[in-house]
Amino acid sequence: MNGPEHYAEAERIIAVIRALPVPDPKTVTNEDAMVMAQATLSLAAQAQVHATLALAAATCHPTSPSSPLLPAPLPNPGHP
Repeated sequence: MNGPEHYAEAERIIAVIRALPVPDPKTVTNEDAMVMAQATLSLAAQAQVHATLALAAATCHPTSPSSPLLPAPLPNPGHP
């Protein structure tokens, strides 16, 4: 996977988390709540890993000189 693919995967996982149903506290059991919380945390951790890898890829190997994740180059007084 390259940086943009990692970023897209992080976004996809976040969309999955947002689409998860919110359980009704009146009907959900403690065990069900624990399973749902663990699944959500696992997905969030996966999204964080992909986001971190996307940032690392963009920092180390920018796809273009105008990458928004990189600082602007410093002016070089000896070269225009």
